[in-house]
Amino acid sequence: MRAFAEVAPRWPGWGLDIWGEGPEHGALAALIAGAGLEGRVVLRGLTPRPRAWVAEADIFVLSSRYEGFPNVLGEAMAAGLPVVAADCDFGPSDMVQHGRSGLLVDSEDVEGLAAAMSALIADPFERMRMGRAARTAMARFHPERILQNWDQVLGNGLSEAGHPDDRRLAQSRAAGHGEEGAARPAGEAPGGEAPVGKPLMAKALIGKAGTRR
Repeated sequence: MRAFAEVAPRWPGWGLDIWGEGPEHGALAALIAGAGLEGRVVLRGLTPRPRAWVAEADIFVLSSRYEGFPNVLGEAMAAGLPVVAADCDFGPSDMVQHGRSGLLVDSEDVEGLAAAMSALIADPFERMRMGRAARTAMARFHPERILQNWDQVLGNGLSEAGHPDDRRLAQSRAAGHGEEGAARPAGEAPGGEAPVGKPLMAKALIGKAGTRR
């Protein structure tokens, strides 16, 4: 909020949407009023349409103090949004290559966050370039690739155990087969069940006025 307050006077055609709900709602509403940003900053609450926010934004901003693996950042990048993320522990630096697939700033660095937001607002071609790079970067987290990596790790562990049956099972897994040796598509769990992901939620978006739906 404070970073956008620095950005807003320079870019009057842009607004900030904050998604989510929690005990900080009142404090955020007070910050909006205190900064005179009513109408420019909107607390959107919870969305009834998962992932609908992607189509409403031009830039995604994640200003966390700490993270684990920020799924919402991955969703924004996979959708081709240029991103600005706090370089907090842990997660964003594992997903974003600074200057290529997004911008990383120090956690709680208000001026740095404002500068990164302004840089992307000012340059539509850079937004497009980073958005494309972000989508490409997320390919390495695709379920098919992750499941193959798990199969390889399990296969290596079984192979090192040394038992003939373990080695046979390890070789079968590494080749992408089930325990009986029946081939299965990459990324499909044994028994034909596809991996199930969980829905994600946006944290903060900024976009040009008139793009909200």
